[in-house]
Amino acid sequence: MCSVLRRQVAALCASGLRPQVPSIHINIRNAQMRLYSSELPVRNKTDKFPITWKSVAVTAVTGGGILFYMWNLKKAKQNALEKERRRNLGKVAIGGKFELVDCNNKPVKSEDFLGKWALIYFGFTHCPDICPDELEKMAAVVNKIDGQPNVPNITPIFISVDPERDTPELVGKYVKEFSPKFIGLTGTVEQVAAACKAYRVYFSAGPKDKDSDYIGPD
Repeated sequence: MCSVLRRQVAALCASGLRPQVPSIHINIRNAQMRLYSSELPVRNKTDKFPITWKSVAVTAVTGGGILFYMWNLKKAKQNALEKERRRNLGKVAIGGKFELVDCNNKPVKSEDFLGKWALIYFGFTHCPDICPDELEKMAAVVNKIDGQPNVPNITPIFISVDPERDTPELVGKYVKEFSPKFIGLTGTVEQVAAACKAYRVYFSAGPKDKDSDYIGPD
C-alpha cells in the first residue's frame, strides 16, 4: 500500500501538481483569551484590603470634627438668640443711691450698706394694718436667717414714705417695736422721693379729713 501511495505522489509531482494536504489553523489569540476568561482571578497574598485601621481612624476623626463644629455652631446660635432676647427684654433697673437720716438725725447713705445683705421696706408709721403685718414678717425672717451659721446676717431697713409726719424720732421708736435690728430712715420730701424713685416705689398722699389730716400715702 505504501508503494502505491509513493507512485501516486511521484506521478502528481511529475505532472506539476502538489498534493492537497488538509491544514489545521489554530487561532492562538482567541484560545488564549478564552483560557484567560475561564480562569478565576487569584488574589495575591500581598494585596491590601481597601478598609484599613488607618482609614477607619481618619474617618472617625473627620466625623468627630464635623460633629464638634456643628455643636459649636448650634451653641453659638443659641447664645445669640438668648442675648437678643435679653436685649429686647431689657434690664430691670431697681435700686440705686439714696441719702436719708436715721432716728438720731444722722445722715445715712446707700453706700453704708455696700457688702451687706439688706431687706428694705417702704411704709409709714400711721399705717393701720398692712405695714405692721409686713414688718412682723420681716422681723421673723431676719431672726430665722441670722440663726443660720453659714448664712450672712441681714439688716432690715424701714424707709418712710410720709416725711411730712414721720420725724426721725418717730420712725426710730416705731421700728424698735418690731425688732431692735431695724434701721428706720426718713428725710426731706425730695430725699424720700429720690429713694422711692430709685426702687420703683410710687406713693401719694391720701384724702385729707376735716382736720387736714390723712391716714397715709396710697
